[in-house]
Amino acid sequence: MTIRELSAKYSVFRLCSELCVSRSSYYKWLSRKPSKAEMRNKELDEKIVFLFDRYDEVYGYRRIADELMSEFGIRASRKYVLHRMRTLGIRSRIRKKKYLYKPCQKTEVYENILARRFRADYRNQVWETDVTEFHLPDGSKLYLSAIMDRYDHSIVSFNISRHNDQNLTIEDLRNAIYLNRGSHPLLHSDRGATYTTVAYNDVLRENGMVHSMSRVGKCIDNGPMEGFWGTLKSEAYYGKKIKTYAEMKTVIETYIYFYNTKRRQESLCHLTPYEYRLSGTILLPSCF
Repeated sequence: MTIRELSAKYSVFRLCSELCVSRSSYYKWLSRKPSKAEMRNKELDEKIVFLFDRYDEVYGYRRIADELMSEFGIRASRKYVLHRMRTLGIRSRIRKKKYLYKPCQKTEVYENILARRFRADYRNQVWETDVTEFHLPDGSKLYLSAIMDRYDHSIVSFNISRHNDQNLTIEDLRNAIYLNRGSHPLLHSDRGATYTTVAYNDVLRENGMVHSMSRVGKCIDNGPMEGFWGTLKSEAYYGKKIKTYAEMKTVIETYIYFYNTKRRQESLCHLTPYEYRLSGTILLPSCF
């Protein structure tokens, strides 16, 4: 309330004393003429209230600013109209935005047990896994999950899908376990969403396997898998005219068979992964 409104209940002397304003200043202010800026604001406020009421308190500051220009030729920025509406204490009835929140799933995170000790002394001692994606000309993607045995660098299992979900990685894991029944390797992965699910880690527990995870933001902790992705893409994907999902799937299947059985590796004493596995050789420094 203003002094003018309160003066009906209290004396001007008391009000001025409470506000530390001299009576002469109050009377001077009372008899003064409004400035041009105040007159413009008063006119603008009247127009804003008029438009606000006419549109049933639905229009916000953006539409009112547009209406001021369209109907009255008054050019006022949206920011200034917002300021005047706040001063007047008026606000449009805004429809609240609906936010779709996905329920938070329980996750499991484990320490980096592997700690970049990538060498393994025997088959199915250490597995590494990861997921990569391939872009297709139609804008869609193909996702590949693979599991590598660190002993002979072979791809023991892989799975291809249009969706990067837990089904992609769980099916890949179950297949690897089935093909290597009786083995209980350490499995190393990054901290991707599909690897931290309870369902994925339940499969590991059911088969007596320990889960190791890379540190946050440290892709080098899963270096061999990252290296395999680079090799696969440079030799079978980049520069190739692959048009469809089916073609890409065939290319990947053919390459992984070639990689396991035909592609020799210097780090495996110039043997292929399958030859090295069958030979039972232990990695020696001279092989690197």
